[in-house]
Amino acid sequence: LLLQYYLFQLTIYNNLLFTKGKKMKVLEVLDAELVLVDLEVNLGKNKQNSPTLCARYKGKLIPLSTPDGRPILMKEENALNWP
Repeated sequence: LLLQYYLFQLTIYNNLLFTKGKKMKVLEVLDAELVLVDLEVNLGKNKQNSPTLCARYKGKLIPLSTPDGRPILMKEENALNWP
């Protein structure tokens, strides 16, 4: 369900991108895979985990949202340690 929501949001974003493409331009299509991970986060003395949408890119897992669901930019410096 979460993945469907993000794909719906991506579709809306792509429609806006192409209808108002004067401000944005696709430079390259990246070979990335969308995956859902059960991400654990330390919040002070507590630990919290939740399903989080990530991109698997160049062998790295890069979160696309915070554990509470807020979107974040896909940056390689945000990559998670993964074996």
